Amino acid sequence: MFEVFDKTARLASGKNRTMYDEAIDLYWLAAARQYAEGGKTKEQVIADFKQKVKDELDIIVE
Repeated sequence: MFEVFDKTARLASGKNRTMYDEAIDLYWLAAARQYAEGGKTKEQVIADFKQKVKDELDIIVE
């Protein structure tokens, strides 16, 4: 996970930040923690994350 984060963090400029970023970051952190602790599978975490973003922010994640 950290290897992927490190590679993508170098590409981030912050120029395209939105009002949703902080909430989405928190949702993703919670989902990643559930996976890391063995509480959910990768597929469950991704599906739940997408649903959380849709339910809370009315944004559909494909």
